[in-house]
Amino acid sequence: MAIVNIRELSRRTTAVLTAVVTTRRPAIIMRNGAPVAAVVPIDTETFEDYVLATAPEYVSGMAAVDREIAAGTFTGRPLAEVEAEIAGMADEAERRGSLARARRARRPVTTWPSSAKRQ
Repeated sequence: MAIVNIRELSRRTTAVLTAVVTTRRPAIIMRNGAPVAAVVPIDTETFEDYVLATAPEYVSGMAAVDREIAAGTFTGRPLAEVEAEIAGMADEAERRGSLARARRARRPVTTWPSSAKRQ
């Protein structure tokens, strides 16, 4: 694990980040001899988990469900209903992606006129 002070981080940010990504080991950031932060390697899946776990709306929603479960009032939703909703969202995303691809395909291609000379 690398120990990096604030000044070194400000001077060599790219090098520190490259080392963290390459070695897959964190770097601890120090200020006045005390640790203040950690730079850790992260992949897409871990990042998505972190965002969900710290998003206020997700955290508050989970807390509400936990309270309902503890009180015995949680009713939930049938799995088939949730699966149908997710399938509909995936279909909508695919439809939007198809429309965007079709729009891009219809754009005119800009070319240099044959009489123009490039310099």
